[in-house]
Amino acid sequence: MPLPPVLFVTQGSGNSFKPMLVAWQLKRPCEVRFIDVLGGQTRRPEFLRINPLGQLPVIDDEDDEPQQQPAPRVDDLPSAHAPQPAAHHAEPANQQPKPEVKPVPVPKPTPKP
Repeated sequence: MPLPPVLFVTQGSGNSFKPMLVAWQLKRPCEVRFIDVLGGQTRRPEFLRINPLGQLPVIDDEDDEPQQQPAPRVDDLPSAHAPQPAAHHAEPANQQPKPEVKPVPVPKPTPKP
């Protein structure tokens, strides 16, 4: 069984949070590794081999080129449950047209003597 892709992210980043959230919602398996940007981990040779730009987030699949920020394609992750296409909400053919709504005149108040 192949290893799940690795999602490299940093704590507190909205751009890192988005692919984690989407992977979780789509039930796509991936390993999440937190990288310390302020500690210089994105400038180390082992990380620069994955992403020469030194930016996060990155998805490393080992089979393909790493998907780099600003928006790595989470839909490229293997699917545990393939997402279903959205249902088409067409109106039924035999539905009656809706009646036209006309404004009702409001009587003006009469002044009191």
